[in-house]
Parts: sequence; C-alpha cells; structure tokens
Amino acid sequence: MRAFLLHTAAAFTVVMATVSGAPLTVKEVAFHVRTGMPEAEILRELAQRRLLAPPDAAAEKQLAASGAGPNLLALLKSGAYLLPPAQAQAAAARQTAQLQVGAQQAAADRAQAEARERTNAANAGRMLARRSVQSWIKDQLVHCDGSSLRDFDDTKLSNTRVFAFYASASWCGPCRKFTPKLVAEYRSLKEKYPELEVIFVSSDRNEFNMTEYMRSHAMPWPALKYRQMPAQLAGFMGKSIPWLVLIGDDGRPLSKNGVDGQYLDPERILAALDPMLAELRTRGL
Repeated sequence: MRAFLLHTAAAFTVVMATVSGAPLTVKEVAFHVRTGMPEAEILRELAQRRLLAPPDAAAEKQLAASGAGPNLLALLKSGAYLLPPAQAQAAAARQTAQLQVGAQQAAADRAQAEARERTNAANAGRMLARRSVQSWIKDQLVHCDGSSLRDFDDTKLSNTRVFAFYASASWCGPCRKFTPKLVAEYRSLKEKYPELEVIFVSSDRNEFNMTEYMRSHAMPWPALKYRQMPAQLAGFMGKSIPWLVLIGDDGRPLSKNGVDGQYLDPERILAALDPMLAELRTRGL
C-alpha cells in the first residue's frame, strides 16, 4: 500500500467537508435521498439551511436517478427554498474561501504524509516486521446469521486491500443515523471494489445488543468477536463513536484519524472512499 492513499483520503475528507448551517447544494440533497432520508426531514433541513442554487437539467436528472419523487423535484424547482440572490452570492464566496483553505490544508497533510513515508522507508526493519491486517484478525471474526453470531470464514478476506473498521453501538444516536448510510454505500462500493471490506467493532454493552444491532440494520459485513480487540488494531481506534478508520492490508493508516487519533466525521471518510479506491485500482496497487 502506498502513501498516496493517505494523501487522497485526507484531501477528499477536507474538501468534501460541509459547514453546519451552510446552505444545501443539489448534490447534498441527492445524497440524502439516495441514503433513504425521509422527504419530510429533507424539507425541514431545506427550510433551515435553504438551497444554494436551483437544479439545472443535469442536477434534476441526478436527483431523479437518486430516487427523488416528483413532489420534492417540483419544490426544488419552484424556488421556494432558494436563498435570496445576495445571500447566495455571499455563501458561494464563503464556500470558495473554504475550498481554498481545504486545499491548503490538504497540501500540508500531503507534505506531512510524505515526511512520514520517508521515515517509514528508512526504518525498513520495523516495516518488515509489521504483520498484515488479515493476520491481526484471523479467527477473531463473526457474522450475523439470522438472530445469532457465527464464525466468519477468514479466507474471504484474502483479496481485501482496504479495511474500514467501524466502531459503533445500538445505544448511540449518531451511530444509528449513520449506519444505514454506510450499509447503502457499502453495497454499492463492494460491487465496484471487492477489495474493500468493512469490519464492525461493537461498543455495545453486551453481545446480545451487538447481535440485535447487526441484525436490525442487516449489516452485510463481518464483525470482531465481542470485546476481542487485537493489540495491533487498538491504536487505530478512537475514544468516540461512530468511528470509521481506513487501514491498508499492510497495516498502514489510509485515513487521517488513523494517523493522529483525532475524531473525523465518518461521512467525510465515506465520501473519500470511492475516489480513493478508484485511484488505488488505476495505479494497480
């Protein structure tokens, strides 16, 4: 695995970030529709944040492809939720400034990552001693089969190149909101990139609640056995949930939170996954 993966993930998670309360774009509305957010909730968010610009023909096609109904399309086209022109111009200027700041931060992140890569290359002995992620989690995985957990076949991970470890729990409200989005995106990404796998890490209070959480959300991926945390993985996991961290099969972090341990919105990491995996495949790594 190469350092450019960390560069790509950092750049996309910075640039794709949205500021709370900023006006919605058509692309964000399409994402909400695609991930199953109820129309009433989308309209409430539009009423609070407003729409930056009306949908053009291409955007209308994107919304329809995402599953937007005729009522939502008509409301978006009507201009009822549009920002006034002066506010829209100011918001666009702020977004441009934020993108510039994001690009600068991404450049700084790339420089830091390159420095880390040089350090790792110089310390070849330590890198050679690193064991692969597959070896860390061998015989430690289960999957949800109906209402019970059963051992997972480790050989199914032999071609996995990117692991997304997802720490979550049924008692966590933000987790319950994000998990359906991750399930929906996973099904699409897994079809395009079979080299990706998500591993669930339960923060529930007991194994029963872990099982029910997996069952109720139809989690299609395996999970670490309850309270079985490999020592090699523990350093990549944060103190807050939901926590999504990307790790290459050679054990190197691919998302920024795997490097500095700082909380990063999992939706930002999810947004970076597709382009990162595409870049990985393009380079044949």
